[in-house]
Amino acid sequence: MKKILRKSLKVLLWIVASLIILVVAVALSLNIPAVQNFVKNKAITYLKNKTKTEVTLESIKIALPKDVVLNKFYIEDKQGDTLLYAEKLQVDISLFKLLKNTVEVNYIELKNIRANVKRVNPDTTFNFSFLVDAFMSEEKKPEEVNPDSTSALKFRIDKILFTDIGITYRDDVAGNDVKLYLGEFKSKIRDFDLQKQHFAIKSLELKNTSLNYLQQKPLTQLVQHITNSVDSAQKETGTLPLIEVDEFSFNNVNVNYDDQLSTTKAIAKINELGLVKLKVDLANGKYDVDDAKLNNSNILFAFKPAPSNDLDKVKDTVVKETSPLALAIKNISLANNNIQFDNLDAKPLAKGIDFNHLKITELNLGAEKVNYSGAGITANVKNGSLKDKSGFILSALRGDAIYNDKQIKLANFVLKTPNTSIDNATELNFTSMDDLTKHPERVKLNLSFKNTVIGLKDAGFFSDAIPVNYRNEKITLNANVNGYLNNLNIPELKIAGLKSTQIDISGTAKG
Repeated sequence: MKKILRKSLKVLLWIVASLIILVVAVALSLNIPAVQNFVKNKAITYLKNKTKTEVTLESIKIALPKDVVLNKFYIEDKQGDTLLYAEKLQVDISLFKLLKNTVEVNYIELKNIRANVKRVNPDTTFNFSFLVDAFMSEEKKPEEVNPDSTSALKFRIDKILFTDIGITYRDDVAGNDVKLYLGEFKSKIRDFDLQKQHFAIKSLELKNTSLNYLQQKPLTQLVQHITNSVDSAQKETGTLPLIEVDEFSFNNVNVNYDDQLSTTKAIAKINELGLVKLKVDLANGKYDVDDAKLNNSNILFAFKPAPSNDLDKVKDTVVKETSPLALAIKNISLANNNIQFDNLDAKPLAKGIDFNHLKITELNLGAEKVNYSGAGITANVKNGSLKDKSGFILSALRGDAIYNDKQIKLANFVLKTPNTSIDNATELNFTSMDDLTKHPERVKLNLSFKNTVIGLKDAGFFSDAIPVNYRNEKITLNANVNGYLNNLNIPELKIAGLKSTQIDISGTAKG
């Protein structure tokens, strides 16, 4: 009996060993070019027969258990046009980690990709639909999966490199026409947690990229679809993501957005955009940045306000905001930027600053501790300058600002133009905003102007009320005012200008 048992055990061990050797041999054989070429030819033949279209692949390189590289993959649509071409697709994935419910992608590279997706009138199906039909027609309806059965699956992605990517998307049914060219996209990812919706990125770089988006009138009525989408969003209870990016940069990125349905147009030519320590907490509506910069860039935004009846429809469908917006930027730097804004429903003014049609050039701004939230606004402006098409020039701007429901404060405020120089400090303290209009006795004021010169030429940019014969005049101002609005103490108030007019008073003002 023992002899039979020993022989049976020996046979079993030989079978197990043979299976292991066979698996290892198959795995190793896939590293041999001839075997890889055989597998490639079989796969391409299968795809051609399955899709009934032209499919080619120059080579496939497999280095188990990690690397897979496809070179010059091509597939046509049914019209004989290019559906997808990929010069290089490389994926470094840890296959053994899949046995532990972990998808670990160490490296993804896409190079020289061309993709063309279209649904052109009168055809109402996309040009890739034949692929879905080919591979889904014989499949059985998938069984319902218990959500808990896949919840343990973990994803890890390390490095991504995309270069020379061209994608066109045309959908006549929805009225969309999109063209994307991506010169170079690189990213290093620290954490990619789908369960907790936490995505931590070491670096994200985008260069030499252009996006053109055109929205035209759709062939079908999409209002009901949009309404249903909004209803679904309102019912959605999933966790919103937390995104952290250590270093974020855009260089030579151009965006052209044209929505002909809402008459909205935006053009952005971003030469240099950089963010350091970006944190986006969508669940709580918080956005934090350590350093933000935008240099040598051009931005245009034009729109036509929607009629009031359309606004009522929008109000009925907008998802209610769950968290108030909170923005915090430790340092911000804008250098040599140009910004244009146009309200297409407003007639341009013949002269002066037109806030419906702004065209600002040479915009520069340096600021620290910029905060915006439901609690208020704070900012320490270190420098600022700009030029407007009207001829107005802001030469210098600095100051510390605080605005909340208890205080309005402007300290160390300096504003200079070629004609004006303002040195001001203003502080208002109150118990609520209603005090400003209803309870002046509760509002405490501290106000000072030092050696201030106001050029009426600058005032003329903002108001037509300045008489033409006074626009070359200047007003000098020195003032010191403090107390409650109903009982002001005025130690000093000196005003001079306007054809030799002079005012020099002190005292109190009650009311």
